[in-house]
Amino acid sequence: MPVFSHNISFGKVLNMIPGYRAFRNTRSWKKIKHKVILKTSKRKNDNYTQFLRLPTQFQALNSIIDEYFRCNEQVNICVLGCSDGSESFSISSTLLTNFPDLKFKIFSYDIDESILDKARIGRYKREQIFDNKLITKEFIENTFKINNDIFEVKNLISKHVNFEKLDVLDREKVSSLGKFDLIFSQNFLFHLKSKDVLKAFSNIVSILKENSVLFIDGIDLELREKLTIKYDLTPYGFNIEKIHNEAREARGAGWPYHYWGLEPFSKDKPDWERRYATIFFPVTLL
Repeated sequence: MPVFSHNISFGKVLNMIPGYRAFRNTRSWKKIKHKVILKTSKRKNDNYTQFLRLPTQFQALNSIIDEYFRCNEQVNICVLGCSDGSESFSISSTLLTNFPDLKFKIFSYDIDESILDKARIGRYKREQIFDNKLITKEFIENTFKINNDIFEVKNLISKHVNFEKLDVLDREKVSSLGKFDLIFSQNFLFHLKSKDVLKAFSNIVSILKENSVLFIDGIDLELREKLTIKYDLTPYGFNIEKIHNEAREARGAGWPYHYWGLEPFSKDKPDWERRYATIFFPVTLL
């Protein structure tokens, strides 16, 4: 029997167990690993974002507008955790391209005043644009005026968007915003502690109109399942798998080693649509 030094790490001991290294490459081990990471990792705010981050989700947006909101006098859209404006400007560009007569306003909020200042300027370096490998030439041409390596959002697009500071955990201030037809609350909830996610989600659904749509990528999957059931939200079945895989690509090799990592898509669970969907309707809209 081998004798271990008191200085040897626990991980090295595990690697000496026959078959352990092979087990580490299985999905079962990675699922266990990610559950541990979710429980133990310190959550930290991050401003990372991309233009046209989930292209298929924007296709879903077009379908939703066409089916439910095209005849609205004005479509009011809320973007929470808007970061440097990439998502808000992507929404504006998409709607103007596909629905040039649609009247809409995008109200964008973030807790970080310094990143909001960058969003208000609306100028980006080339590497910020092409950080998303899925971005299309058509989107770039429709969205930006390009001067050397500076990409400036066109006035036609930026005039539909405004930026304000907001803490999504502040119930009073969130309630003062009014109600919205579409809410994008993406890729910031997983940076919060679980108790704060519960509070934030409650605040978010409080500003959904009776007939409205919630876009919500970037939240721990178990919490999304639990909370969408609690608030009687129904998953929208538009290309769920494809959108999920685009989200995995946007997050890189994060799973299972980081809390923001996203597990591979699987239909093993009976409620896989709710687990992996990023778009939800109140039952009143269906």
